[in-house]
Amino acid sequence: MAFPPPPPQPQHSRGRAWKWWTAGAVFVLVAALVVGGVYWLHSSSPGERPADQLEKSYPTAPVAGWTLRAADLRTGGVFRALNMAGNQYYAPGFIDLGDILVTSVSDGMQSGTKPRGPRELIGVDSKTGELRWRTPLEGSLNCATEAIDGLLACTGNNTIQTFRISNGERVQSVPANGIGVVEAHAGALYSYGYDHEAGTLVLSRGTVTDPKSDWRTEFQRPTETCVGSGDSMEFRVEDGIVYFSNGLASAAASAADGRNLLPANVGWIKVLPGQGYSGNECRDGGPSRSVVVVDHNGVVVRTVDADYGPRLLALMPDPDRPVALGKDVINLRSGKRLWSIGADSRFELMVGKVVLVRSVDERGTAGTRVSAHSLDTGELLWTANLPKSTYSALTDGERLIIPDSYTSDTSRVVAVNLTSGDIDWTARMGNPAKARDGMASMTPQELTYYPPP
Repeated sequence: MAFPPPPPQPQHSRGRAWKWWTAGAVFVLVAALVVGGVYWLHSSSPGERPADQLEKSYPTAPVAGWTLRAADLRTGGVFRALNMAGNQYYAPGFIDLGDILVTSVSDGMQSGTKPRGPRELIGVDSKTGELRWRTPLEGSLNCATEAIDGLLACTGNNTIQTFRISNGERVQSVPANGIGVVEAHAGALYSYGYDHEAGTLVLSRGTVTDPKSDWRTEFQRPTETCVGSGDSMEFRVEDGIVYFSNGLASAAASAADGRNLLPANVGWIKVLPGQGYSGNECRDGGPSRSVVVVDHNGVVVRTVDADYGPRLLALMPDPDRPVALGKDVINLRSGKRLWSIGADSRFELMVGKVVLVRSVDERGTAGTRVSAHSLDTGELLWTANLPKSTYSALTDGERLIIPDSYTSDTSRVVAVNLTSGDIDWTARMGNPAKARDGMASMTPQELTYYPPP
């Protein structure tokens, strides 16, 4: 579910917790960009491009292709995401299903805080902005971010409900006690839930009619928890790993067969494509100064003295990729430290083969000074003053697109050239997210699509 990001999370957070994309163009165009010895890949082929990278580049400021206003659909209408953020905090958001963007709309705010009246599920033509269909909803829904057999699967009221993407028809409602959230991936339905009788967390894979038909794996509740309220969560299927993590509890399994891949008391999972995943060891109600790296067999291959790692963006699968953890970049195979940063800085973002380092003061408060380095060698590529909201940035493979959420101008977006650190363009728009072959922004009042130039 793509939606404007929440306020900054602790450094372990990945910012936006959901990602969506569509299949790209059939025509393949690959261009190699050499950045101070760093190989940067931009491609219009989905097989040669990281899944969370924009399909097309934006060398100039985007221009709105269309805008849909919630008030045109309901009296004083507001858009709401089909997930926890939309259900509990009334945040806007949409699901990118290629030709269709799916969201919900309800009447305007009551007492300035809560939307009034029932919600409707709506499907919007992503090319034209025209309303394709609208379906009344009962209660709250948490929906998958990919389609499965032309259907959108959602959980709500102890059921799994499916809606036909082409016309919004509610196809069926299947009892699903204990299942909290679902995700679709490669034609299968994955779910996370809680078995109240056994007191265990449960991951499963199956179909929309039988969500546990392929496998079901139980996880004991952790004896220790990482920092977090449980309000922010991630449930994803990435690189052959299905995982749930919210700071209070985590679960990780092989997407293929459900094998338990989670060591005890590990939270805040981050998938490292081609290598497995990293997570924080949790002790005494908070994260310890230990980060474990776990391979695809659930084996801990490395334990590192570190707090957290940076956010990961646009990474291709690579078993030999160095990883930034704590103050060091290390070779996971050997454990060798390749290069380090000082106490007055922190790793903020790994994007492709570039890692961004941000200045911090003696209390750990982030500054505006950012330096870009070769992930492999530590070579300094450039320095610049950048917004503090890179946790919610996008990339088109050539530049980092950052919503400047820390200024009084909350609709300002900055595009930073990854080669030089120069500002390629700025634009007034809401926080962008991937949509169709371009990007879109959303507020409670408006959904706007920005096609590639």
